[in-house]
Amino acid sequence: MADPPPISNLPVDLLSTILVLSISHHEDSEDLLHSWPEHVELTSVCKIWRQTARECAEFWSYLPFFHLAFSSRFPKILARSKEGPLTLRIGKGLSHTLPPAAHLSLLLNAARLKHVRLNSAEAQLIAHFPDADTPLLAGLVMVNYNGRPFTLPN
Repeated sequence: MADPPPISNLPVDLLSTILVLSISHHEDSEDLLHSWPEHVELTSVCKIWRQTARECAEFWSYLPFFHLAFSSRFPKILARSKEGPLTLRIGKGLSHTLPPAAHLSLLLNAARLKHVRLNSAEAQLIAHFPDADTPLLAGLVMVNYNGRPFTLPN
């Protein structure tokens, strides 16, 4: 039987750091949608990488959560981020259909929002944002591409 490749012998904390650094360049991206294939590829390398990625909450903090929120698997995917801070990018291609309310409430958890970029002035979405303290919020960017002003609820 062949010896496992040296990368299989990396300590879990080092492999976790490598995985996070592999996808963290998406943090400043306007839309995180293109990060999903990278997550899938990295978790498909081998059993050890998949297991390490599943246990690393930070690896699951840079995902196209809003797009994934339409999936029935969304709660399971979001659970992988444990209680870690979330980065949300909601693109200008937002459809007029919102994800299920239960998924939105999980996604827009005020205690977990770290960076939010909203590229749409959809009032129906803004109305779902939490009316609570956001202790981790480090950045909020709201961009309006349709020429209408943002209208924030009272």
